[in-house]
Amino acid sequence: MKPFKLQVVLDYRQRLEDQACLRYSQAQQQYDLLVLEQQEAQRLSEQLQQEYQVKQQQGMLGHEFLLYENRIHAQREQGQKLRYALKKAQDQVERCREELADASRNKKLLEKLKEKKQHEALLEELRKEMIHIDEMAIMFRNGDES
Repeated sequence: MKPFKLQVVLDYRQRLEDQACLRYSQAQQQYDLLVLEQQEAQRLSEQLQQEYQVKQQQGMLGHEFLLYENRIHAQREQGQKLRYALKKAQDQVERCREELADASRNKKLLEKLKEKKQHEALLEELRKEMIHIDEMAIMFRNGDES
């Protein structure tokens, strides 16, 4: 059977799919890390709020009040930054997922083309073999009649 002429292209498409899969995996890991970081920041923020409320009920000095207010403000800003980073990471994951889907589709199309060409080559070989067998049968038959 003849070798597939586009095998180099098929190999290249496989490499592209592998690279897209790797990028998707890395983007998903980054997203997961940011989710964990956001959960931890949320936990710390809630803990700080509870501590602040307890201190308010017990009474606190002016500088303690300012420290808590500054810390709560910083936690809110960090939360906003994390939400923004999480949104960017989620968009990156989606882009990588689409790239992976495209790479897979392109590779599968080429694989189907390869299978079709191999099937056509097999049919052609069978056709040639049948012609050869027919010629042999005709030669043997003509040889018997003489």
